[in-house]
Amino acid sequence: MDTAARAELLQALDRAEAESEVEAVVITGQDRSFPGGIPVTEIAGGEAAPTLGEICRRIAEFSKPVVAAMRGEVVDGGLALALAAHARLAAVGTRLGLTAIRRGLVPGGGVTQRLPQLVGAGPAIEMIFAGRVLGVESGHLRGLCRRIVPRDVVGEAVEAARELAAAGFPVVQEGLPPGLSDPIGYQEALAARRAAPSALPPEAAAALTCIEAAQLLPLEAGLAMEEDLRAELRQTARAQGLIRTMALEARGPGGAAARRQLTVLGDGPTALILARRALEAGHDVVLAEQRDGGAQAGIRRIAAWLGQEVTRGQLSDAAQAAQMERLSGGPSGEMLQSAEIVIEACDAPLEMMAALVKNILSAVGGGVPVLLSSNMELQADRLASLLEARVLGLALSPHPGTGQRGLAELVVAPDADGGAVTRAAALVRRLGYGLVICPARRGLLAGRLKAAMLAASAWCVARGAGPQKVDAALGWPLGPFHQADVEGPAVQVERFAVLGWPASYGQLFDGFDHAGRKGRASGRGIFSYAQQGAAGDYDAAAQALIGEWRGGGETEALSPASIRRRVWSALFSAGLRLLDEGAALDAGDVDLAGLEALGVPRASGGPMKTGEIRGLLTVKRELEAWEADAPELWAASERLTEMVKNGEGFGF
Repeated sequence: MDTAARAELLQALDRAEAESEVEAVVITGQDRSFPGGIPVTEIAGGEAAPTLGEICRRIAEFSKPVVAAMRGEVVDGGLALALAAHARLAAVGTRLGLTAIRRGLVPGGGVTQRLPQLVGAGPAIEMIFAGRVLGVESGHLRGLCRRIVPRDVVGEAVEAARELAAAGFPVVQEGLPPGLSDPIGYQEALAARRAAPSALPPEAAAALTCIEAAQLLPLEAGLAMEEDLRAELRQTARAQGLIRTMALEARGPGGAAARRQLTVLGDGPTALILARRALEAGHDVVLAEQRDGGAQAGIRRIAAWLGQEVTRGQLSDAAQAAQMERLSGGPSGEMLQSAEIVIEACDAPLEMMAALVKNILSAVGGGVPVLLSSNMELQADRLASLLEARVLGLALSPHPGTGQRGLAELVVAPDADGGAVTRAAALVRRLGYGLVICPARRGLLAGRLKAAMLAASAWCVARGAGPQKVDAALGWPLGPFHQADVEGPAVQVERFAVLGWPASYGQLFDGFDHAGRKGRASGRGIFSYAQQGAAGDYDAAAQALIGEWRGGGETEALSPASIRRRVWSALFSAGLRLLDEGAALDAGDVDLAGLEALGVPRASGGPMKTGEIRGLLTVKRELEAWEADAPELWAASERLTEMVKNGEGFGF
């Protein structure tokens, strides 16, 4: 709902009010939808007139009945319009949601005042804090709607509007709004949320303040408070980072939705994880086996995973059965013949890739996209000759902190077919990955950013900071050294070697690998893990290995703030290199890689956004001052110099 759409809506309301033949108004959307939210550019910089708040005031104060006919997803600005209406009807299956809290903001358009007055403080808090869409049939949301109808919600809304007009409008409300009918319960709900053991982020605290104002203040005063707090929060670095993150998570090429059948070539761990994710996304999945019996073994393994989820109450028996019905497999030659789109997940050696691609292309039909994943994260440049119109690269990086989403780097040749790219992009987005499209460069984005992150962290350790201090200083969901343990030290050794980093960085991890500390899966890496799921301990043996690697050199007391600046600036410098070399198409791709593959906090907005928030001149001075320490980590570029000179940013 951009500025033009809001202006058109306001003009339509003016016409409806001026025309005596119009008795009432129904607001709905086209094609079983409802008006959407405010564009992210306006969320970040502030709305142009007419604002959402002005539109909602106009609706609420309209001289004729206004009824919202809700269907599809009714979120954010759309829900604000519906709440301002005098009555609401919803089609069965309608989903309501508020995402402002995930952007570091409070909802706008009067939501924090009208929602709790309709449903009470407890349900309003639950909905605002959820930050996601919920079914309108949910018990605590039923009070929002006059009726939930199985069909023709617009026709039902027209009849409801006529009834309101015939009954005499406006209707003078007697007593308190339904959500304020229990004032003690209202305050208890607020107090319970404020008493939560963990500290509330500023946007959550502000939302509670607004919800309390809905009970205590006149409506106009509450609306003014909501607008003021929203404007204050919008200026914070936290909100700027979160707004940026949500914009990055949503972006990607449009086009036709991914086909529902996916053929996964392989029967090892990578293939089975991909198959599991595709089943969750609703695909029919075919396992094309590498070895005799591999497909059936993989199917049994996936069935066991699903069974564990049923036991834990995370999946119903019916959902398990439905997923297993969509899973099949068999010999690769036979399975590939009927493939619609193929992901190669064989974990094949680099020297076997050319023959593997030849075999795949000889088996699949013409026009079928083939996505190669083996060796792609670190060796994409050496696989570039295999990429063509319908053969693309795919490097997948799980999110280190949550295991959700993660990053998909779609590697394309200059002559890649646009339709193949669109289908592949739609597939990986449906699988839940954040998506970047990039050329074939060694290390791609995720691999090079991970190397910079760990090298900067190792630099801090070389100067006296322990790994546990580095991870704690950054405060990420999973710090660099814990991430290194998840992947294992051998992976870090290979990454530094392939990407050509100075030998000392790889030697740190090589020492742990040779000492038998193979990473978290073995129970010991940089840290030792007494039990599954526990945080790691920096034990005496690890301290001895670190001391041996340091070689008795001089150490210094690095403060947590110094560690943070060093690591973030190294990531920013790596991002500049990626942009200068054309490996990253824009700064947003670097930020998305940092968010999804390195797990940097969502509120940061990513490495490049963090640098912009801190100030490009400040970062430039740091890079220039530290370049002598380690030029591979910290170096300003001509791009940054020109941006500072011209007062430019990255266009966020």
